[in-house]
Amino acid sequence: MSAIAPFSKAFASRNDQMNILCWEGYNSDEVLGPFRSANPGATVRAESGTSDPDMINKLRAGEINVWDLINVNQPWARDQLYPENLIKPLSKDRFMPYFDKMLPEFKIIHCHLHQMEI
Repeated sequence: MSAIAPFSKAFASRNDQMNILCWEGYNSDEVLGPFRSANPGATVRAESGTSDPDMINKLRAGEINVWDLINVNQPWARDQLYPENLIKPLSKDRFMPYFDKMLPEFKIIHCHLHQMEI
């Protein structure tokens, strides 16, 4: 979770609270604990989604002002949300240092999907 620290401006812009819509398991203390420890003044709230369509419909219903971070399961969900301006892309420059730490087999998949050279 450290990849999302420190807080950045999102549709649901707040400075001391982060709301995450995610799949079951990503809302556990095991996953969120390190972020909470690194940001002791912040409140982190996570809610499990039941399906990608459910998460999409939450955003379509106006919850873009509720969620700072969402974790959808299928690429088609992104293809629904992005054209409707319900999500924003992450800064590639900000996250490229984490790309260097990926296991080689994931780098190959990532490069193939994004037509990049290793």
